[in-house]
Amino acid sequence: MEKLKGLKRIIKGEVLFDELTRTLYSTGASIYKIKPTAVVIPKDKEDVVQLIEYARKEGLPVIPRGACSSLTGAAIGSGIVIDFTKYMNQIIQVNGDFVDVQPGIVYAGLNKKLATANRFFAPDPSSGDFCTIGGMLGCNAGGAHSVKYKATNEYVESLEVVLASGELVNI
Repeated sequence: MEKLKGLKRIIKGEVLFDELTRTLYSTGASIYKIKPTAVVIPKDKEDVVQLIEYARKEGLPVIPRGACSSLTGAAIGSGIVIDFTKYMNQIIQVNGDFVDVQPGIVYAGLNKKLATANRFFAPDPSSGDFCTIGGMLGCNAGGAHSVKYKATNEYVESLEVVLASGELVNI
């Protein structure tokens, strides 16, 4: 845990490695239980870049987490869990048929906002009231209407991502 104290100096958001937090983040909707080394709640994309660069140097895996509603256990692990739901949960802009969002925005909240413009984000996962768009991207969520509307990847125009090297790129 000593080397994680250096992480606190470079992250504007929260860096947590107390026993209670690690226990809370060790489970989700799956049957798995894996206690992370730490939990980082980034304030912005610069925090994400800093975290990824730090984790690479220290040889620590990073596990992105939204609502942890995946039944596969994809959002838990023994490395550093990064939780986007507290600060990185905003709609950046709505522009006609396109919307820019942060990964921690909840699907239902996004669709509530889009409904005011007579629009909706088509994938329809059963966990829609609490799952996040970042999580939906991570597992290519579809849902009950996927035969008609397809899955999440069909609605992605571009992504701003942080590579394992710490480089911020648009794809």
